[in-house]
Amino acid sequence: HNWEKTRLKIQKEFDNINNIKEDIKNKIVHRLGEYQIVCYQDDNIKSWQRIWGRRILETSIGGIKSDIDKKIQTPVEVDRFFPSTKKCSECGHERKIDLDERIYECLNPKCQIKKDRDWNSSINIKIEGLRIRNIRIVDTGRIDLKPVEIGSSTLDMEYFNGIPYVKASSVKETGSLTALV
Repeated sequence: HNWEKTRLKIQKEFDNINNIKEDIKNKIVHRLGEYQIVCYQDDNIKSWQRIWGRRILETSIGGIKSDIDKKIQTPVEVDRFFPSTKKCSECGHERKIDLDERIYECLNPKCQIKKDRDWNSSINIKIEGLRIRNIRIVDTGRIDLKPVEIGSSTLDMEYFNGIPYVKASSVKETGSLTALV
């Protein structure tokens, strides 16, 4: 009887953890569903196990990707071999970047920008995804945003950080604005 009680306790805890992950996944996908187009890169999650081991299995990344395909109005999948991390989002120059480098520095003498590596990659994924959908991007240049406008642009981070067990951060460059045409 003790063996069965222990098995049921373990099963209950396992179900509780899976319910939490499912809830997080549903909240994230629901929020992403509010956008007209969602661009994401088709990463090989199975190969991430070589780097992070079993910890990657404990996340819901695969479920989020499959739900984006099923539930989002216009999902745009960027090829996994697209060099989103290696490419400069300003000039298009490519360079090799190691996993431990958190800041992307363009080696092109005409550009030489410095950006957070993930921010640079997300811009490249957005540009490539919109190119796949044949949507032109018009850069309106740098503008000065008022504190109210800057605060309203962080609402998504507040939403995601409000979900238990989720930590989201954004490194938006203040003063930049992009319009879709």
